[in-house]
Amino acid sequence: MYSKAMTSNLTKLFGRDLEKLSAELEAYATETALWTLVGDIKNSPGTLTLHIVGSLNHFIGATLSHSDYVRDRDAEFSRQDVPREELLEMVEDKLSPPFDGGLKWVYRNFSSESKRETSGLRLTVDVCSALI
Repeated sequence: MYSKAMTSNLTKLFGRDLEKLSAELEAYATETALWTLVGDIKNSPGTLTLHIVGSLNHFIGATLSHSDYVRDRDAEFSRQDVPREELLEMVEDKLSPPFDGGLKWVYRNFSSESKRETSGLRLTVDVCSALI
């Protein structure tokens, strides 16, 4: 069942976490540091940002609200040296419509009884909540 309170809460949680991601990106002393691997860490902060944005665009945008976004997961892990400003713009884009509209769409169209099949998976509101 559609819940305005749940949508509002999810939007606030996403907003909080995406704002933290932006703050983390801004905290790096140099743009080079965004793409530097340290120790046993396999992905740079820049790569993880591309992957987070790609996942949100894919699951909430294309899969759930049928945007025209086409995911290029390989590029999320192979692109390097994307300017910090571009990464910040990508994150900022997730803080505004139509992204928050995608969250509302999820709760209007999925109830615990209703199911939707996408990519071979049967989705319910509980599954969607776990994805996002």
